[in-house]
Amino acid sequence: MLQMRSTLFIFTCLFLASNGWTRPLSSVIFTPNASPASCQAITGQYPLTEHVSAVWEYRPYQTVMPPYKRKQIQSFQCGAEKGTFYYFEYASGAQKDRAVLFAKPILAKPSGGHGASIREWANGFVIISFADPSPELLHALDDRLAGNSTTPASPPPLATPLKSAPATMTAPPSMPASQPIQKKVIPQTPSVIQKTPAIAVVPASTPAKVETSTIVVEPSGEPFAQMKPAIAADPFAGSPTSKPMEAARPAPPPPAPVPTRVTIPQPRHEVAEPVHERHVTPKSAPSVSPPLAKPTPAPAFGTADLSSSVLESYASKMGCESPDRNAQTQLVCGFMQEFASGLPPELPFKSSAILIGPVYTIDSNGRFTDLHYDALTGSSDPNTVGFFALPSTGGKDDFEIKQLVEARKAKTPLPQNEALTRLSTVSAEKRMGLLKTATRSAVIQPTPDRRVFIRRANDHLVLIGISGETPERQKNSSLVVIVLY
Repeated sequence: MLQMRSTLFIFTCLFLASNGWTRPLSSVIFTPNASPASCQAITGQYPLTEHVSAVWEYRPYQTVMPPYKRKQIQSFQCGAEKGTFYYFEYASGAQKDRAVLFAKPILAKPSGGHGASIREWANGFVIISFADPSPELLHALDDRLAGNSTTPASPPPLATPLKSAPATMTAPPSMPASQPIQKKVIPQTPSVIQKTPAIAVVPASTPAKVETSTIVVEPSGEPFAQMKPAIAADPFAGSPTSKPMEAARPAPPPPAPVPTRVTIPQPRHEVAEPVHERHVTPKSAPSVSPPLAKPTPAPAFGTADLSSSVLESYASKMGCESPDRNAQTQLVCGFMQEFASGLPPELPFKSSAILIGPVYTIDSNGRFTDLHYDALTGSSDPNTVGFFALPSTGGKDDFEIKQLVEARKAKTPLPQNEALTRLSTVSAEKRMGLLKTATRSAVIQPTPDRRVFIRRANDHLVLIGISGETPERQKNSSLVVIVLY
């Protein structure tokens, strides 16, 4: 009977692991006496910037970030340095990836010379709100996130993660803690069990050394999921793809020196045909660029630049001048101000140029409705660019797109991932004519009723997309603010 229960428990652990079993917050936070001797637990919280406070409050971003499952803070003093760890746990790794994708650039924005960083685990992340974090404390945190740390607190019973399972699947109290399991399961099983201690790891009455704030649980549901079609869709659809250009038929090679018989025309014909096939075959190989589609026409000459009254109207509706504006509003309002004072972009774009960045969509009432990513690529034609949304279907896509954006911001080579491969393919299909206005912007026209104006600000581009022919119609449309690195 004991062996049967043990086997049932093992298969249950494997089943849960294969179905996205996640690590609870209690397995990551510091337990009593687990912090380095050079750091002492203290009360209160110490947000490094106003952006840290806004992400911790969460409400300013509830329309664009998935709901968290639990959150908690722990503050420490290491010498004269005081700071706080802000923990967030999510129901799945995909939700965590989307939250980090949005929060990371906001937290990294300098304020007073410092920006907060992020550490992640399978289904959560922690904001490190220290101006100069202790290396010992960071090392201890990394160990906990990796599940490699050992703490003086007693480990929970092995049956705790299965407290909602039938009684027949629960290990008896007299069963050894982990000896029979480690010998019979695959190598992943010990780490799975180790990563899922019960919530009871943190007692209700925590000693004074560790600050345990109230754990907040948001209602279930994922409002961000409703916006996934907007992320996966391409808001700047181009014209239909034209017929690919045909490769020129190569000239037959010279005859081989050995065959000199009178029947030489026959070998020449036989040699020429395979050579033609060898030239045609690489058309589908990865090393050859896909056929270029016919670009969407550029706006007509004489197209007016974006009116400053349109930006002022949206800034007023968004509350850019309000002292109570949230961090996201402040961030986007800053981009709009950069566009208003921006310079003409340096044209033409290099044929090898790849620029990527976030896209913020604001409706006619000044409310944020969507967040995704766009890309702009150069072309061999100086009057044409590639412009398109980066499709995402889940956490893996979001993570790879985030890698591309961070590489562009850091001016490092782009990682060779699947998102970059798709980007190269779509770039050949979504090509648009580029026109410079009489003033400061360059402009493209994704659809007959929509224009995107481009200006340069420091080391990045700021683009404003708007629908409508006149400023009056544009003020009652939706505004898209795009930042490309």
